[in-house]
Order: sequence, then structure tokens, then C-alpha cells
Amino acid sequence: MLKIKLILIALLTFSCGGERQQQQLQQQHQQPRQDFFEVKVGGDDSLRITLDRVSDTLNIIRVKTLKDGKITRAASYPLPYPVYRFDVGDLTGDGVPDIAVGVIKTTPYDPKLAKRPFLFKINDEGEVRKLWMGSRVSQPLEDFVLSKGAAPVKVLTIERELSGKFLVAVYRYQGFGLAHNGYVKREISLEEAYKLLHIQRSML
Repeated sequence: MLKIKLILIALLTFSCGGERQQQQLQQQHQQPRQDFFEVKVGGDDSLRITLDRVSDTLNIIRVKTLKDGKITRAASYPLPYPVYRFDVGDLTGDGVPDIAVGVIKTTPYDPKLAKRPFLFKINDEGEVRKLWMGSRVSQPLEDFVLSKGAAPVKVLTIERELSGKFLVAVYRYQGFGLAHNGYVKREISLEEAYKLLHIQRSML
């Protein structure tokens, strides 16, 4: 009986240690959190897009339209979920920045708390509207960023393989939802996945 208890303690210690190591890798290799973007949209006009982190489970997207440096319109959109990623880029190619938010929530079809990619657009009135409220990508999502190249920008993801390792994939927005655009690399460590994510982000 004592031997069995010792084995169970050892297994639990190994499991917790693995989770802590993965969290440390995530913190080490994640893009620095950026909650503020200001994007020119023609002439002297610009959009100031921010994420107001009110609490762990309440975040608010705020969009201010500026003309000659003065605020002419302001809009907000509440997100009653934890947010792990916030990024801005022109996903549709229409010249107006879109907003990508990574939230942690359940869905009607998946009762498990998981990371989901939510995409929003800014309409002609400067209001935040849903573009795509994604429930999942090809594999369980670990993290994502938007590419920094020419519009329409791509969505770069880190996803968990069935083996427990990770992959880096590329998606593009297509009408309604994300279309898979290929893999960068599969069956790699989380550390390598974050390194590839950073490299590809500036190349695409």
C-alpha cells in the first residue's frame, strides 16, 4: 500500500511539474501583451483601439475615432470572459482594422472551458460588430497572433497535437470564418512553436 501511495505521489508531482513548465514556457515566449493600437485609416483620421481589462472575467473593447487628433466618436463592446490574446489587423482587406480577441469560454456545442478565437469588425459608424465568433480551429488552440504584412493579414496559430506536442498553422479570413492555409511545422515543442510564431508573424 505504501509503495502504491509513493508511486501516485510521484506521478502527481511529475504532472504538476509538467504543467508548471508549460506555463513558464508560455510566459517566456509569448508576444508582449499589447492592449493599445492606433491605426491610420486615411488622411488625418485614425482609430484608437484598446482593451480595458476590468477584471479577470470582464474585458471591454473600446474604439475611438479621431479626426485631426480629436475624438469624434467612441464605442465599446463588453467581453464577459477571460482574455489571453488581443490583436489588431486588416483581416478582410477593406482598409479598416479588424480586432482579434482570444477568449476562454464554453460554447453550446462544447461545454469544456477552452481557448477560442473571436473576430470583430469596425463598421462605418465606428461601432464594434461581430465578424466571426469561432468555437475552434483544426486542433485545440494554444495561442495565436495576426501577421504584420500586407492586408489581408493572416492568423497564425499554435495548436496542440494529439501526441501532446504542438503545431504552427496559418489561416486566412474567408467570408465567414477562417480557412486553413497550411502548416508551418508540426510535432514540435511549445518553445519551438513560439519561436516560429514570432518569425512567421513578420514574414507573412
